[in-house]
Amino acid sequence: MLFSIGWLLFFNKIQTMIWTIAKKEIQETIREGRFKVAAGLLLVLLFTTFALNYQYQLRQQKEHQIASEAERHLWEHQPEKNPHGAAHFGVFVFKPVYPLSILDPGVNYYNGTTLYLEAHKRNSELFAPVQDATSLARFGDMRPAFVLLYLFPLFIVLLGYNLLTKEREAKTLSLLMAQGVSNYQIVAGKWVALSTIVLVFHLPVVLVSSFVLNNFPGFSLSSFLLFNGLYLLYYFVFINLTLLVSVLAKRSGAAFISLLLFWIVTTVLLPKLFSNIANERYPLPTNEQMAKNIAELNKGRGNIHDLVGDAYKRAVDSLLKVYGVDSVSDLPVNMAGIRLDLGEQQDTRNAESQFTLVKEKLNAQKQLYNAGGWLSPFLSAKAGSMELAGTDLSSHWRFTDSAERYRRVFVNRMNRAIAYESGKQEAFTEYKATSALWKEVPRFRYDVKPSGQENAQPSFLTLCFWCLLTGLGLRIFSNRLNPLA
Repeated sequence: MLFSIGWLLFFNKIQTMIWTIAKKEIQETIREGRFKVAAGLLLVLLFTTFALNYQYQLRQQKEHQIASEAERHLWEHQPEKNPHGAAHFGVFVFKPVYPLSILDPGVNYYNGTTLYLEAHKRNSELFAPVQDATSLARFGDMRPAFVLLYLFPLFIVLLGYNLLTKEREAKTLSLLMAQGVSNYQIVAGKWVALSTIVLVFHLPVVLVSSFVLNNFPGFSLSSFLLFNGLYLLYYFVFINLTLLVSVLAKRSGAAFISLLLFWIVTTVLLPKLFSNIANERYPLPTNEQMAKNIAELNKGRGNIHDLVGDAYKRAVDSLLKVYGVDSVSDLPVNMAGIRLDLGEQQDTRNAESQFTLVKEKLNAQKQLYNAGGWLSPFLSAKAGSMELAGTDLSSHWRFTDSAERYRRVFVNRMNRAIAYESGKQEAFTEYKATSALWKEVPRFRYDVKPSGQENAQPSFLTLCFWCLLTGLGLRIFSNRLNPLA
C-alpha cells in the first residue's frame, strides 16, 4: 500500500513538473513577436483562402444547377430532327461539388468538373481552373489545403526549432537539471507546450469550417472529423521531428536549417521526384494518340458504315437470318439505325479499351506516388486529404464512368429510335423525331458519395508510422539532452 502511494506521489510530481514547464513555455511563446506575426499571417491567409474558395465553390454549385436546368430545357425543346443528329447535339453534365472540396479541390483544379457527352466519342473534361492560372500553379494553388499542408508545418518549425537549444545556449538547462528535473520531463513539457499551441491554433479552423460546411449539401461529419484527424497526425509528425532535431542540434541555427531542409526535401523535392518517376515509368498517351489507336482498332475490326464492307455484310446477313427474310428492304427494322447502333457499340468498346489502359497507368502512377509516403509524410497527407474530400483520382473516375454510362443510354436510345421506329431503310436522315422522344431520355443524376474513408486508410497507416518513428526517436534521444554539449 505504501509502495503504491509512493509511486502515485512520484508520478504526480513528474506530471506537475511537465505541466509547469509546458505552461511556462506557452506563456513565453505567446509573448514572442514571431508567434504573433506568424500566427496572424497564417490565420489571415487560411481564412481568406477558405472564404474565397467557399464563395467560388458555392458559385460553381449554383452555376452547375442553372446550367443543368438550361441543358435539360435545350434537350427537351429541340426542334424536330433526326435522332442521330440529336445524339451529336449532345449534352453537358457537371460533377457535384462536395463540401470538403472547399478545403481541398484536389484533381478538380486540374481536370475540371464539366463533361460534354455526344455520339461516337468519350470526351475529356472541360474548363479546368488551372487553364486560366499562371505558371505559379505548378507549385500549388492558394487553397486552404495548400496552407495546411505546406505552410502550417513551417509554422510548427518556427515555433519549436529552438525550444531545447535555447535552454542549452542560455545555460538554463543545467539549472533545471540541478533542481532534479529529468531529461524526460523537460522534453515532455516542451512537447505538451508545442502540441497545445498547435491544437489551440487549429481549433478555430475546425469550428469555423464545420459551422460553414454543415450548411453545405452533402456534408458528412465523419469525413470531416477524419479529415482533421489526418492533418493532426501530419502536424504531430512535425512536432516530434522538430523537438527531436532541437534535442540533437548544438545550436538553434543548425536546428532551423536542418528542419527547413527536411521541409524542402519532403514537400517540394520528393513529390516532384516521385511524380517524374511515375510519369516516366507509366507514361500516358496523348489525346491524339488515343484517337489514333481507336481509329486503328475500328479499322482492324471492320467499318460497319462501309456499305460494301465485310462488317456491314455480316450484320445484314445476321439480321436476314434472324427475321427470316431475303433482302434488307423486307426487314421490319431500319438497317441504318442498326448500323448506327452497332457502330456506336464498336466505338464504345474501342474507346473503353483505351481508357482502361489510361486508368491502369494512372492507378500505377498513384500507387508509386503514394508509396513515397514512407519517405515523405507530406505525400501521405496530401493523398489522404484528397480522398476524404472526394477530389482524388478515384472519385474523378467514378464520375466520368457514370457520365459515360449515361452517354451510352441516350445515344443508344436515339439510334434505336431510328432502328425500330422510323419505318425506313437507309434513308434515315429523312426521319424526324419530336420532343416526345427527347423527354424519354432520363436526366443525368450522380449522387455517389465520396468513399474516401476506406481509400484514406493507407494514408493514416503511413502517418501513424511517421508519428511512432519520430515519437520513439524523441523518447530515445531525449536522454542525450546534455547542457554541456
